[in-house]
Amino acid sequence: MYHKEVKETVRLRDFFRRYDGEIITIIGSGGKTALLWFLARCFAGGTGPSPLCGKWKIDNGKGIMNTRNAPGTAHGRTPLPGTGPSGEQAPPGNRPCCRGTGPEGASGNADRRVLVTTTTKMGAPDFESGLFDHFINGLSLGADAGPLPAIETAIKTAIEPGITFAGNYEKGAAKTAALPPAVLSALIHNADVTLIEGDGSKTLPLKGWADHEPVIPPPTTVTVGVIPLWPLGMPVTEAIVHRLPLFCALTGAGESDILTTSHLAAAISGLDKRRGLFTEARGKRALFFNQAEDEDALRQAGEIMEALPAAFKARLDAVIAGSVKWDRCAILR
Repeated sequence: MYHKEVKETVRLRDFFRRYDGEIITIIGSGGKTALLWFLARCFAGGTGPSPLCGKWKIDNGKGIMNTRNAPGTAHGRTPLPGTGPSGEQAPPGNRPCCRGTGPEGASGNADRRVLVTTTTKMGAPDFESGLFDHFINGLSLGADAGPLPAIETAIKTAIEPGITFAGNYEKGAAKTAALPPAVLSALIHNADVTLIEGDGSKTLPLKGWADHEPVIPPPTTVTVGVIPLWPLGMPVTEAIVHRLPLFCALTGAGESDILTTSHLAAAISGLDKRRGLFTEARGKRALFFNQAEDEDALRQAGEIMEALPAAFKARLDAVIAGSVKWDRCAILR
């Protein structure tokens, strides 16, 4: 095992407790959305599946939807992925947490208000997924509520305990888009903790960043950069990289070159002042090597850490390598 960089091994949820109450924007590639929903459940508190009580509806014509008692759903919330490589269920202590109460939750308080949203685009809201309790459609809210004071008043009464997913959504659309800044600001003000997906990679594990990416809103207090390790050793092609030319320019890799730890270090820190993972970061910076589930992955994470410039590492609040699936991480910094 690569012991030199590993300071401590803990549950992933326990590590992220340090950011409870923050406005967290998640960027990068290879597991952002899974991490976002995992943290939403953890910050909402508890360990076991919570009842998904309710049929979603539109309240007062303001685009505020409630997923409780949704028809066709189970009594318990569908758990996030928590199975091992052979299909076995993760041990109880390693299962991703859900809302409820109990000592293993991030707060133990089931009445907390957790906001999940995006500054780019996320999938259309699946009201039978069990991932969230309420949905706020910014399009309906903005159109009906009128000026900002009215929007703020509507939102103040809309944020209920549990997980609220918010975005601009047109019925039948494939995606949920970003909210107007005024609506986002009002929602953040009325939530206990906010989780924002601020980057997109077209479901590919790696990416290069265009000038407008990532989109990190000004209220952000923590930026979490996600990079998966499993593509190491694979050819650098469009099969694993979004915006391949930008990635190659950033990392020095040639198309079809074998991906190395040096390439990932350059993608994270930026090469020759090109746009890297944290170029637009706000607040505290946390680097998460995702899908690191064995000793090889920890060794690779350590090699990347060694390749990062000292000045860049000094600006990082924390570095971890771990797995959302298994709710474990090694603290490297």
